[in-house]
Amino acid sequence: MKVWLLVLFLHTPDMPSIKYQAHLYKSEKECIFAKESYMEVYKNQSESYKKTLKTNANCLAFNSFPISYFSNANEI
Repeated sequence: MKVWLLVLFLHTPDMPSIKYQAHLYKSEKECIFAKESYMEVYKNQSESYKKTLKTNANCLAFNSFPISYFSNANEI
């Protein structure tokens, strides 16, 4: 089973490290849609918000053991 992992990299200036969040998706299409939606929300934030929070998102594919949450997913 191929699974897609959306990893959000968040950086706040003057903080010691980069924070990240990860979300699983059963298809590349769903992952890319989530990534584009997230980046669009960030793009529409104020300039002061964007000065204090830098972000990026990436979709990564990997093979996984069957995940019960995705049991109805068609294998690609």
